[in-house]
Amino acid sequence: MLPPVILVLAGLFLRLLNYGHDTDLFIRYPDNPDYWVIDKYASERYFTDTANATKGSIEPFKVVKAKNTFRIFVLGESTTAGYPYLYNGSFHRWLQYRLMHTYPELQFEVINVSLTAVNSYTVLDFGKQVVKYQLDAVLLILTVIKLTANI
Repeated sequence: MLPPVILVLAGLFLRLLNYGHDTDLFIRYPDNPDYWVIDKYASERYFTDTANATKGSIEPFKVVKAKNTFRIFVLGESTTAGYPYLYNGSFHRWLQYRLMHTYPELQFEVINVSLTAVNSYTVLDFGKQVVKYQLDAVLLILTVIKLTANI
């Protein structure tokens, strides 16, 4: 029983000292606490070397969803994040543009929480977390690669 007790005590001690940082998906936007933004540390739990952890796009969205607003979370991997294109080249920006012009009476928040260099475990975990943020829809894009060998 001694090893588990030591681990629990060490964990409590580290929490008391505020060691490390929060790896929740969203934090309050430092520039305006009325908004959420993806936490730059959110992906660190999926990387053994946190120096390689990828960061998401900074896309603030309101803590309290405004009336007449349709909130869509986009989940996925590198392609969904827009890699290798620039920020505005990602398809979720085009989706938001199209929705704004097709339904001008509604406000759309399309929040892309996709990251490069992650797998479906990360996407699943992010999916479990976005349900707490007054969503209306989730768009899930996973890239499937078929590998074949010439034997």
